[in-house]
Amino acid sequence: MGVVYYSVMGVLFYCSDVNNLKRKEVVKMTRQELQNVIDSKPYNFLRTNPHLGKHLMFLTIGGSHAYETNVEGSDVDIRGVALNTEHELLGMDTFDHWVDETTDTTVFSFNKAVKLMRSGNPNMLEQLGNADDLVISYHPATKLLMDNKKLFLSRQVVYSFGGFADKLFKKAVTLGEWCNQHPEDQITKKRMNKTIMNMIRLYLMVFDILEKGEIITNRAENHDLLMMARNGEFQAANGYIKHDVKDFHKEYEKRLQYDKANTALPDTIDRNRVNELVVTINRMALEMT
Repeated sequence: MGVVYYSVMGVLFYCSDVNNLKRKEVVKMTRQELQNVIDSKPYNFLRTNPHLGKHLMFLTIGGSHAYETNVEGSDVDIRGVALNTEHELLGMDTFDHWVDETTDTTVFSFNKAVKLMRSGNPNMLEQLGNADDLVISYHPATKLLMDNKKLFLSRQVVYSFGGFADKLFKKAVTLGEWCNQHPEDQITKKRMNKTIMNMIRLYLMVFDILEKGEIITNRAENHDLLMMARNGEFQAANGYIKHDVKDFHKEYEKRLQYDKANTALPDTIDRNRVNELVVTINRMALEMT
């Protein structure tokens, strides 16, 4: 029988068999493996695209390999930032981002990336929360950005992370209704399980930000809980989400509101300090052109 553990701050974890819960072996991507992927032929566009190439600031890993929730066959998602060129900074050229769908790679321009960071965008802040060994730096400005990543943390993450997590909960409920009516649809079942997993992950990430002031993208500490969700242990036999997930959501929302009221983070980011950082990094970008 499932057991849900509570604390004053909310649900800690769910265990279908508390006596058998143990840390499972996880295959974590190494820096060399990441470098090998980036250096491979399908990623030649990183070296030949005029917006990327010598303008790359850093590349890193995204998705399940970053969260340590990957399974056999999980896609490798490359993410990164490229410094803006002289013509983009001083002229009229524009560049927001480059997407290569074949390799599932997305690289944002620095100025666009900063706009996303200022709004507390989860996908962008996750890149700043990766371990150093999974960030391949191509420019000294990377260290300056990473050293100042806390400038982008404020109570606004309640809405960016928490709001996204809440949407995923509602999506999981909708997918559960579909699965109940179409029990043969295995693809949607997997989507639902992954949606539940990412809902939990986002809540845990925002709790770390609000309570510790830290962006922790790798969720090794929560691996077993997240993989239980991914493996379908929170989906009932009739296709609906289990009541445990609804309990998670209710308790996580309570904890989120508590954290919002008690966090040491400011209400909003210090735009002047962020602007100073952007000016400094853009000057560094101009020096290399």
